[in-house]
This record gives sequence, structure tokens and C-alpha cells, in this order.
Amino acid sequence: MHGVWLPQYWRLQWRDRTGISPAFPRHDYHDDPPVPPRYCQGSLRPKLMLTRIWLICAAAPARVTFPGDEPAPPHALKRAAALAQTLPAGPRVFAAPSRRATQTAAAMGLSATPDIALAEANFGRWAGRDPADVMAEEPQGLAAWISDPATAPHDGDSFVTLHTRMSTWLSVRATEGGLIVAITHAGPMRAAVLFALGAPMSAARHIDLSPLDMTQLSHDGLRWVWKAGAGGFPSL
Repeated sequence: MHGVWLPQYWRLQWRDRTGISPAFPRHDYHDDPPVPPRYCQGSLRPKLMLTRIWLICAAAPARVTFPGDEPAPPHALKRAAALAQTLPAGPRVFAAPSRRATQTAAAMGLSATPDIALAEANFGRWAGRDPADVMAEEPQGLAAWISDPATAPHDGDSFVTLHTRMSTWLSVRATEGGLIVAITHAGPMRAAVLFALGAPMSAARHIDLSPLDMTQLSHDGLRWVWKAGAGGFPSL
């Protein structure tokens, strides 16, 4: 059967496999694959359960250290308050349990549910220390930590551990649908982007994030999409 209208899912599959998106693609109805999960059974038109997650990096501490549980200074929280203007009404809001994350959420006027899955990696004995001091005292350990995501020379969390935690959190959110705001930290945000892209964990060191940076991840029931520099909230 030719010239048949196809639901969006199959049009996406055609586009992904061929690089084109024809108005009337060919389709053989004698060998239909099963309807994808979370699409309306018995209907040609898909019913999406779209999940949109805005990840916001918590406000910066007063000085540069390996993350511990430092508070955010007042000037950083003033910048966080300005982000509130980009938020829609009614999202579900989660925040890492750290002081900076909860302070950032409060500065934005958000009532956040604490979620340990959004916490920064545990940096063990490096937490709260100046990176220059760690470099001087443990150069080999620092080099190993930068180059190998499975290592944890500080006796805390490896990036692999962090990535596993964030991938589980995202997978759960994808089954729920809706609009979500998550106040977290740079490490979990890197892990989330890599998971969404299916990129290797070694690529984490190539992702540069600053305090109060925002990025968006969307899931349409089939796959994740990353939108860099997301600063607004279109309606669902």
C-alpha cells in the first residue's frame, strides 16, 4: 500500500534510517512491527507522554574547591532569583540535598523535593579542598581521576557510580511524563547529558558547565533529546 499517512513514530524512523522525510513514504502493512510502548494502542495517531526536564546547576560557593557542602553566597543567590522568570507554573521540582542546591531552589521561589539521586559525587578526602593543593599533594591520583571515570582515588564516588545513579533517575522520570525542574550540580548534569546522548563516560571532561547553567532533556517515549542552553519553558 503506497501513499498512506504514517504516524509520527514511523516517519521519524524513516527519516533516521534514510536521512529524508518523504511526505508519502512507502509502507507494507503485511508485516507491521508492534506499536511502540506508550503509544495509543489501536490508533494510527500516537499519543505521546512527553517528559521535559530542565537541569539547573546550583549557585556557586564562595570559593573554588572540590564540592563538599558549602553554602552559596548572597550575590550568587541573587543571580539564581533571576532564573525564576523563565520558569512555568506547576512543574514538579526536585533538588539535591546540598545546601547550595536547596538555597538555589529557595532563591528561585521553588518548593523542591529533596532527592539524593541529584547529589554531586562524594569527593571523599578531597571535598572542600583547593584543587591546586590536591594537584600538589596527589598529582598521580588527580591525573587518574581525570582520565579514568572508573577510578576514585579520593575514596569517594567514581564517575561511573554517579553516571549509574543519574541514568536510573532519568529512566524513572521518563516513565512519568510531564515537566520537571531539577536543581543539581555539574557532575550529575554531565552524567545526564552523556546518558541521553549514549556517549562514553570518558567524554565527561569535554563538557564545561558553570553555576546556574541550565540545560534541557526531553523524552518522547522512545528516545532522549538534549537541547543545550535551554533558557525557556515552552508549554507541553
